[in-house]
Amino acid sequence: MRTLFSQKVTFALLLIYLMGGMGLGGSLVVDHKLLDGVDGFAGEVGHMTIDPKGPQCNCGNRGCWETFVSPTAIIRRVGEAVIAGPSPQFLMHPDIAGNPDRIRMEHIVRAAMNGESVVLETLGEVGRYLGIGIVNLVNVFNPGLVVLGGALSLVGPYILPSAQSEIERRAMVAAQQSIEIKLSAFKFDGGVIGGAALIIQKILGNPTLWSKSLTRIPFEDRVFITANVYA
Repeated sequence: MRTLFSQKVTFALLLIYLMGGMGLGGSLVVDHKLLDGVDGFAGEVGHMTIDPKGPQCNCGNRGCWETFVSPTAIIRRVGEAVIAGPSPQFLMHPDIAGNPDRIRMEHIVRAAMNGESVVLETLGEVGRYLGIGIVNLVNVFNPGLVVLGGALSLVGPYILPSAQSEIERRAMVAAQQSIEIKLSAFKFDGGVIGGAALIIQKILGNPTLWSKSLTRIPFEDRVFITANVYA
């Protein structure tokens, strides 16, 4: 298994994208096509159960993957670690002023860069749960590439080592031989860029149908849409 931090483009026949936003979302790309599922809900990987007795999830379940590795979970776990142990230096930041409830992802990233031990230890534990979830996906789908986007790409250097250890320890040996794990170069813009790419793909895939649909749109709106799609 190769864990890479470079932004070199890799093409894989089966790709899994994990996005850390408010929760944890994902998408599966098979042979360069997005896998939608029967009802369009494919990719809700954040709601895989990792621990049946784990934290309560907003979906009503307990122990969903996103309750361990989403940005909300990371902030919660860092806050709990801060309350339980000695106060780290980053709590003195004016935005936090000693109140753990004010901790945000940017504070955590900055603290990790500064080597704050409580933050690094917490991120290491988050990485362990990230790896456990990836193992499930690797064993089921045998992807060639897993990409981490959103907040996961920001803390990637601090969570990937422990994630990689879990993958190497738990994944089927044959399934982990060709897999690469990379950080998205698009950070939080991946969803927007991907959505725009899907629209363009549909237009180019059937330009005649698009042309017929466009004629039913007022001319001034037509000019605006066309200019933005092909910009």
